[in-house]
Amino acid sequence: MLRKSISVLCALSLIFTMFITTEVSAKADKTAPALKLATPKNNQANVVTNIKISLKFSENIYKGKNFSKIKITKTNKSIKTKATISKNYLKISHTYSLSYSATYV
Repeated sequence: MLRKSISVLCALSLIFTMFITTEVSAKADKTAPALKLATPKNNQANVVTNIKISLKFSENIYKGKNFSKIKITKTNKSIKTKATISKNYLKISHTYSLSYSATYV
């Protein structure tokens, strides 16, 4: 009786697995997210020195292989930053107060 129950369970498990794997399909996303909004705006002047950078994209975004390389630089010197993702937003904060009359990339 136990062998028969185990056989039935194994058969049902196999059928269930086959059903699930054949019903699920994924399509590759070939369109890159488009930047919809940036705070501060590109080349914006008179920005407060402790501003957090926020980038809104056209679709949800995810960490890629270069996510850890996101940085803010001033004259080729990197500023310590922390980048986070929330759905379609990339937010970049920094612990260093930015300098007045300086350009950052």
